[in-house]
Amino acid sequence: MSIYEEYFDGRKPSKSQLVRSIKRGLKQGYTDFELSWGENMINLQKNQDNTWFGWGWIKALGGDNLAKELNQEGI
Repeated sequence: MSIYEEYFDGRKPSKSQLVRSIKRGLKQGYTDFELSWGENMINLQKNQDNTWFGWGWIKALGGDNLAKELNQEGI
C-alpha cells in the first residue's frame, strides 16, 4: 500500500494530533506514514512484527521517539 501523508498547516501539530493522524491511517490499512509541517517531516513505518521505526523531526518531536512511544502503547 502507498504512504499515508498528512500535511499540518498553521501552528505546530501536537503529539496527540500526530497520533490521531496515525490512527486514522492505520484504520485505512496504511503502515507507512509521512507527517509534515512546513519544512519539518516525520516518517514512520510499522513493520510486519508490529514494531514501529521512525525518523525525522517536527520541531522537538523526533520520529524515533514517537516510534518508541507507539511501540510502548502497543498501537
